[in-house]
Amino acid sequence: MRTMATTLLAIDPGEHSGYAWFEDGILVACGVRIGELEKFADKLVIEKPTIYQHSKARPNDIVTLAITAGRLAERAEAWSESWVLPRQWKGQIEKTKLLKDYIVYKWIKRILSAEELAVLEAALRENNVHDIVDAVGIGLHDLKRFPP
Repeated sequence: MRTMATTLLAIDPGEHSGYAWFEDGILVACGVRIGELEKFADKLVIEKPTIYQHSKARPNDIVTLAITAGRLAERAEAWSESWVLPRQWKGQIEKTKLLKDYIVYKWIKRILSAEELAVLEAALRENNVHDIVDAVGIGLHDLKRFPP
């Protein structure tokens, strides 16, 4: 019988691919250096790059992103793996230029406990990128804690 914590690794592939590590549903680590996370996860959830018909994103950029996502999924070690479409977990919310204006970030800050928020804020002080926030959102969605 396993006595270890249930672990979830959530990944948002991108230029600065973000990750979020949850143990028993609690955010305990996040950042952009996924290679430094040498842990085996019970579950991996990763955002599936998708070409939407009227998107501003160039299709070739999405293809490149899909290659990155595949490589990250291949490197991550987990008992199970699932993929989530951006619109499945955050609807049609676009990223903003400034992180402080990003509605997903505002929602996540309301959802997280004080301890979890401290983990996120520490990671953002080191690397102020949307991909970390999205990785946390993807994990929270998988845990049925997002959207608010």
